[in-house]
Amino acid sequence: MYTRIHKEGAVLRLVLVLSLLGIALSGYLTYVHYNRSEGWCPIGGGCQDVWDSEYSVVLGIPVALIGLLGYIALFGMSYLRLYYPDLGIAENFPTYMLIIAIIGAGFSTYLTLIEIFVIQAVCDYCLSAFVVMLAILGLIAYGILKGKDEAAAEPVAA
Repeated sequence: MYTRIHKEGAVLRLVLVLSLLGIALSGYLTYVHYNRSEGWCPIGGGCQDVWDSEYSVVLGIPVALIGLLGYIALFGMSYLRLYYPDLGIAENFPTYMLIIAIIGAGFSTYLTLIEIFVIQAVCDYCLSAFVVMLAILGLIAYGILKGKDEAAAEPVAA
């Protein structure tokens, strides 16, 4: 058990770093939303169009806040799984993280397509958060598949 979690550590460290990046991106977007500020759009200049669109809120909740909460959950579970692997609740965290990442990547894909084809403007921060979530999804899926392969290869104790 310890060996599998130890080998899983590299993936979890990358997820921690990417989650922090996602928290920074979504945190900034949440700040812009609640402070009604114009924000700064580094490259394309389409950020304000996206932020002002009807798609920036779902059921009265800012999309950026939903993303922020998702990244915080991924960070917290990665942290607990990495540094407190013997914690009973951490055993199922890889599965929960995979579910959050699948939902996050799916929702981000939908929003990115809305930006491109409906709003016809792209938010650099939103696109960056989308790429970060896809990377997290790939890492978690890789970590789970690698863990299953290693668990299957371990000899069964008699």
